[in-house]
Amino acid sequence: AAFNPEKSLTGLVVSKRRAVLLKHEQLKAMSAKNGVQGVLPLVWMGVPLMIKDEVIGVIAVQSYTDPDLYDEQDLKIMSSISDQIAVAIDRKQTEDELRESEKKYRYIFNHAPVGMYEIDFNKSRFTDMNDTFIKYSGYTKQELFSINPFDLLTQESKQQFDERYERLLLGEKVSNEYEYEIVKKNGQILSVILNNDYIYKNNKLTGARVVAHNVTDRKK
Repeated sequence: AAFNPEKSLTGLVVSKRRAVLLKHEQLKAMSAKNGVQGVLPLVWMGVPLMIKDEVIGVIAVQSYTDPDLYDEQDLKIMSSISDQIAVAIDRKQTEDELRESEKKYRYIFNHAPVGMYEIDFNKSRFTDMNDTFIKYSGYTKQELFSINPFDLLTQESKQQFDERYERLLLGEKVSNEYEYEIVKKNGQILSVILNNDYIYKNNKLTGARVVAHNVTDRKK
């Protein structure tokens, strides 16, 4: 009801989707049609708060003592202010959504029943990994951050990776899923199927987000 253009001034602004300045005579005419609720002001000004063409609210001011307190220049100024407020609200909402998405991602990442890690190809190092992958490797998290990830591969798997990497650099299509063998800290061989989501910056391959499935027992 509050946004009904026939029952409220804010509803009028929402329906018109633009700034509105109403003088006393206009307000009296609207009041006669039940379009003004409460005490009748002498002058009323309202501007919409808009985000991506959607009205999310209205900023309104009024005077009960001075009918000439606001004019068209004030309306322009208030419209400019409302635009800045809308941008700030949109930015805040976006930041909140990003934080919530990051929170959900971190929960899934940390509690996944499969190994997950991120790798920087340029620096040949891990940038993140979850507890499951740490258990797979037998190393501590601190140790993994100091290890060249490719040194975990067996010699045969390292050769396979080098071949795939060269093809990727040449722009060839390479499967995102493949099987490698890694050497755990205790020397045991672990068979894993890796699913890669390659990371590109400025069209240059820089790293990958990887999901590692331990298939050692299944192969045995």
